[in-house]
Amino acid sequence: GQLERAVENIIQTAVNDGVTYMEMMIRPVTHTQEGLSAVTVLDILCCKIRELMKKYPIKIGVVVMVSPSIDDPIIFREMAQLCVDFRGRPNSIVCGFGIFGDKGISPESFRFFNSTFEYLKDHHVNVAMVAGLTGVDSILSAIHDGGASRISGAFQIHTFPRLMNCISPSFPSLSFS
Repeated sequence: GQLERAVENIIQTAVNDGVTYMEMMIRPVTHTQEGLSAVTVLDILCCKIRELMKKYPIKIGVVVMVSPSIDDPIIFREMAQLCVDFRGRPNSIVCGFGIFGDKGISPESFRFFNSTFEYLKDHHVNVAMVAGLTGVDSILSAIHDGGASRISGAFQIHTFPRLMNCISPSFPSLSFS
């Protein structure tokens, strides 16, 4: 179907561009309008990606994604559970949980997502999150409250050298992009 063709096109383009490893951010609830469940969507995509990894010289990880500007705390939790469930499957290619979009979770709003973040931490899920678009408070919340090991969009961190000096030795594997 359409999902498989889209994934194949993305992967073929990546291979043609010389990419040997990539992570695909997939928001399963985006594709549920046609009556498919989020589980079915992720299953279809993971199966197709595994098939294409046998065909092409590329390794692919899947990050189950949610968007703070679209998804409510219930969807966050459901997608976190989907991520954990898929990571537990044999030959799983699901490698993490991502919170991306045009805005991050404000520090005041983290309380609505605490149980989901604790669930992800309890299951040792890598979390990538957009934070620091407008200030550093959201970076601290993403790391401390959200358990993020990757921060995307931390554009303001350079304006706070003390924060950079604090984060560097304490979180050597923290990745900013």
